[in-house]
Formats: sequence, structure tokens, C-alpha cells
Amino acid sequence: MPGLDLNYRETLAAGDVSFNAPAIPSVREVAEMDLDGCTTRGSVDRRSLLAMAGAGLALAGCHKQPKADTRNLVPGPWVNFGAGPPNGLAVEGSSPSPLATGITFAPQFLCVQYVRFDADKLTTRRGYIPYNGITESNLSSKTEGVISQLKAGTEGGLVADDQGKKIHDDMTFIGFGSQQVFAIFLDNKLDFAKFEGVNKDFRVRFAWFSGLEPHDTTQVRKNNAFFNLRDKFISGFDGATALFLDFWNTNECGDTIQNVRPNVKDSWYRYSMNVHLLMAVDGPPPTRWVPIILDPDTGNMGGTP
Repeated sequence: MPGLDLNYRETLAAGDVSFNAPAIPSVREVAEMDLDGCTTRGSVDRRSLLAMAGAGLALAGCHKQPKADTRNLVPGPWVNFGAGPPNGLAVEGSSPSPLATGITFAPQFLCVQYVRFDADKLTTRRGYIPYNGITESNLSSKTEGVISQLKAGTEGGLVADDQGKKIHDDMTFIGFGSQQVFAIFLDNKLDFAKFEGVNKDFRVRFAWFSGLEPHDTTQVRKNNAFFNLRDKFISGFDGATALFLDFWNTNECGDTIQNVRPNVKDSWYRYSMNVHLLMAVDGPPPTRWVPIILDPDTGNMGGTP
């Protein structure tokens, strides 16, 4: 990438959050990671460019492990951003493939992840509301209401988890116990921070390794659950849009995820999500945009919601 050193490191004034840039794996290294199923992992750190480490979500898997799809393991536009090739299906698809007979998308909750960068801190809050009465046409307005609550830190109307918690102030484990619509809102002016590009697959991509330590041994699944990435205008905030994803709660075989126990991590069915952002860096014109990756682990960890 012209003008950007892939080994570059920079720490921003955002509390204790640091942004590091290890070199990205080569196509060959990625191809050698997992070509015989989900049993072997390479030792390459998959986080690329400026990665903000997050971690954790999970689901219960299928017994048969499909072969890795190596069709994406060729040089392509992703090299320009620094993201590796996708692990599983791309999010611009409409539904899982394969998909078991009889499974349709009927979300039970709307999950909203609020993110804001300030000079001295990073704010992340997440909440859930029932999907009753929500349609694609009123999804933006319903999401706007949840965003307002999360920004203010008020809990009214939000659904509590099994521990009675309604607002989750982290992006470490983003858990779904059922089919849901997931929204990510970046509450910053577009001249300061924004979602990367117009290519949907650049905005959200599922990675080969977990954001948890150690990155090379934590098993994550190939995406066959998160689809239909779209953005919608959100009025009343600095940010113009929120990103939305449908979580189908399906495993790699297209079956509904089952037998997940909240207190048993080995039962979790976990994915590693990369959300690609650009942040403006102070300096003379023109503005220099620095890539940042939010990389929570996500999936079905059991429980409610």
C-alpha cells in the first residue's frame, strides 16, 4: 500500500486502548492454516494494520467439518486495506449456504452496539430489545431509540441477560442466543471517523483467528451465520449511518446452533468479526486516514438474549 508501512505502530489518546500494526499474513501462509477442516491452525497473527483487540462470542457447532474454501485465497482488493481473505462466506450474501430445510429468518431481538471515539476515551455500549413490531421500514427509528438510551446510559426497555445486566460496556464478547438483527453505530462526525469504503466485504469481514490471546490457538468458525449487511440513515447523531447484519444462528452445516451452555466455553460456537474503520489523523491537508479494525469475537454463547 503506497505511503503506509505495514509494520507501522501508533498509539492514540483513547484511554488504555492501543492500536498496533503487525504485518499481515501472506496468501500462502493463510492457505496453509486450515486446508483440512477446522483442526489445524498456523502461527500467523491474523490482526492486520491498526487492530483494536476485542474478543468473544460463541455457538454450538455441527459435527462434520467442511473443507476450507480456498477460492478466496488469491490476491485481491482486500490487500489494499490490509485485511486477510474472508473466513467463510462474505456478509453481502442474503442467507446461509448450506441451509437446513425449514430454517427461515425470524429474529427475536435487535442488538445495538454503540461506539464513540473521544480524545481521552473509547466508549462502547451494547443493548438488546425485543424484535416485536420491528420491520425493515421502521428499523432505523427503532435503532435510533436504542442508540439514544445507550449514549445516555439508561436501561428502560432493554432486555436483561441471565445475570440481570441490560447494558454491556464492552466489545469483548458479543453474544446472541437466538436469531437477531445486529446493528453497529459509530457516533462520530464523518470527518473524524467512518466505516471503511463502499465495498460491503471491506466493512465487515470474518477472520481466521480470535482476537483473544493466544490468537493462533483459539478456534473460531467459518462464517455461515451473519448476512445481509446493509446501512441505514440514523437521524439526530453525528454519524450518518449504522451497519446492520442478520444473525441466522446457524452453524457451518446450515443447522440451528444447539447445546450451547453459557458457563461452558467449550460449547460456544464462536466467530471472529472484523469491523473496518478509518480515522483521521492530525496533520496538514489532505487528511490522512488511518485504518482501524474493531475485532470482537461473536456468536452464540447460550442464555438470553
